[in-house]
Amino acid sequence: MGRKISKVIFLTWVLLASFLPEYYCQNCQSQECLNLLDLRVKKQQDRQDNLLKLKQEYPISEKSVQITDLPLDQLKAKLQTRELKARDVLSAYLANAINATTAFNCITEFSPAAITLADKLDASPVVKGPLHGIPFCVSDNHNIKGMVSTLGYSKNLYQPAKDTAAYIKALEDLGAVPFWAVKFATGTDMGGCVRISAHFNGISGIKPTEGRLSLKGVVSPIPKVVGLQPTTGFLADDPKTIAFVMQSLLENNVQSSHDTSSVLPIPWNSSLLESNKPLRIGYVNSYPIFPALGQTEATLLKAKEALELRGHNLTAIEMIDSYESFDVFTDLLLADNGESIKQQLRNDEVSNAFEAFRFVLRLPHLAKRIISFLPVPDRTKMVLTPGTAARISNRLWDKVKTKRELREDILNFMDRHSIDVIISPAFPFPAPKVETAPYLLLGYSYTSIWNLVEFPAGVVKFGLENGTDVTDYNDEGDPVLRVAKHNYPASTGMPIGVQVIGRPFQDELVLRIMSELYSSK
Repeated sequence: MGRKISKVIFLTWVLLASFLPEYYCQNCQSQECLNLLDLRVKKQQDRQDNLLKLKQEYPISEKSVQITDLPLDQLKAKLQTRELKARDVLSAYLANAINATTAFNCITEFSPAAITLADKLDASPVVKGPLHGIPFCVSDNHNIKGMVSTLGYSKNLYQPAKDTAAYIKALEDLGAVPFWAVKFATGTDMGGCVRISAHFNGISGIKPTEGRLSLKGVVSPIPKVVGLQPTTGFLADDPKTIAFVMQSLLENNVQSSHDTSSVLPIPWNSSLLESNKPLRIGYVNSYPIFPALGQTEATLLKAKEALELRGHNLTAIEMIDSYESFDVFTDLLLADNGESIKQQLRNDEVSNAFEAFRFVLRLPHLAKRIISFLPVPDRTKMVLTPGTAARISNRLWDKVKTKRELREDILNFMDRHSIDVIISPAFPFPAPKVETAPYLLLGYSYTSIWNLVEFPAGVVKFGLENGTDVTDYNDEGDPVLRVAKHNYPASTGMPIGVQVIGRPFQDELVLRIMSELYSSK
């Protein structure tokens, strides 16, 4: 039966694809396609020339390795006492970052103002602030004056930002130096980008409550979206680093001097972070929409045991309809049938890793309606038909109303059962192969729910995938689950994170549990 369904899906896919309008560059020879190609070629050449120049100026040395190996507390102390110069620290991290991008192609460009900022710090007679001289990296869509926020779109190349994002200005006010691969980094989380990145890479990341970090100067990938909001977040190896940076930003409300409209004046609550009070913690092993594979559930249970050893009371909970929450999330995200993203991508080159999502974007609304009546599994239907239930204003309002009801339902559940914090997997499995990832977008259901209901959530590494036999994993004859099961062995050895979720504006409590888990590994 499962194979027959797969054939129906495949034949439908081929049939519909043959009628779809082309939005993307596939050997396109139109003038716009050629212009964008010229921009990409020029940018890549400029980037390579700049990297080669920087590699010659900032070679890896014994001194640079010693600096980059310093834990944050030691690095901070040496910068505060002027034992280390900001210029030397930045140079060490430049050398390290150039080496990393040579191996992994992970850096788009370096901030040309970083060296000037570091020199100004060294010339200052006083230490500028708690982050004096500490380098940090900035997400591509967070504006820095004079640099380009492309969001990966060719049409945005060579269009430098006219101003710097408010929260980056605030970090500079505290002495931090924006450049690239460093002790901590910024990111944007609209459905799980910060947390899933942390989970896949074995580090820590947090999506704070909306309104605690400024979005002024942060470019949204879908600026017209209603009912969802991107959130500025942080990534670092150690959650204590994230806590230190967020405390520095929030305890004196330093963002307000650069953003008076979107930042809520809620001060940092040290008592939540530093408390030793035992908490009642709910835990969720797996979501029905995409049951967890391999060591994911075992890792979650080990985290449960670690927290119990610290005196917390852990209780299993089931309070989320993962199908409904992901359905509402995707309907809000693509209520315009993906038109906003399609216009950004029009005549542009698209990565192979984007292929599956590209097909969904190209599907006309009528085709999606047809698919909704075909005998295909619910998961496949959800992947192929996002946004269909929110294209008309009253239906969009219904989805926004459902979002509010989900938020209230979760809060009421936590109140009734005295739940302080929730832990769950960050994704149903560890990092998959790049070519497989686009077919497993339902895995975002583990993180996107917390964007939908606007709860703070973070991820911390807590385990490794050991290649557990998944022969008995029930794929239910579902194509999505079968892809995950078939490709699962490739994730052997990859890190597994645990997600920690708190009530709105209790980000400090999330960071407390993240730090406890980090210390218990």
